[in-house]
Amino acid sequence: MVDDPADAGDFLITQRALAALGPPPEKPHTLYLVRSGPLLDPMVAPLTATVHTMGWPGDEVGISHLEEQGGTLVFDLLAWAVPEDAEATVIVVDDPAYVDDTTENPAFAAVSLRLAPTGALGVRACGEGMPLGVDTEPYAHKFSGKGPCDAWLELYAALASGAIKRGETALLHTAGRERHGWVLVEVVQPDQLRMTSVRL
Repeated sequence: MVDDPADAGDFLITQRALAALGPPPEKPHTLYLVRSGPLLDPMVAPLTATVHTMGWPGDEVGISHLEEQGGTLVFDLLAWAVPEDAEATVIVVDDPAYVDDTTENPAFAAVSLRLAPTGALGVRACGEGMPLGVDTEPYAHKFSGKGPCDAWLELYAALASGAIKRGETALLHTAGRERHGWVLVEVVQPDQLRMTSVRL
């Protein structure tokens, strides 16, 4: 996961987020770059430069229409696009069109994930709107934010601290300007989690 306190450029953010996952996979699979910001297809242009520089062995897909729900609703798309026995890599970039430079630390962020049929974390459900039973269901942990990466970064911090145990679930909720989205994940094998934090 990458937290960039300065605008180091789309290409650098995307490249660092991908490099944090380690070498490109031996078996080619698709790389998905999911961006927030305005609905402009050119905003996924850093994807071309990234795959060329890193020697990505598979296909690449740029997604630019999910806005702040890129970290949640993308899993609904992936459930349809990625075969059950296949792998995929996802980079979610939070690069808003407008930033309040009067805030103490305006930051851009990215989260990179490698998806597989089995793994240390399991995505159990996702959806648009308010999560069902958000105040009544026995979720062990809840993380929420306004941007596509906020809840994921909070999950990362909790996992790194050991606050989430094997078998516990975490609800990741994004409360955007007009839409809500959520992802329910289960910590299956916390001892096998491989996580890296990179600051530019």
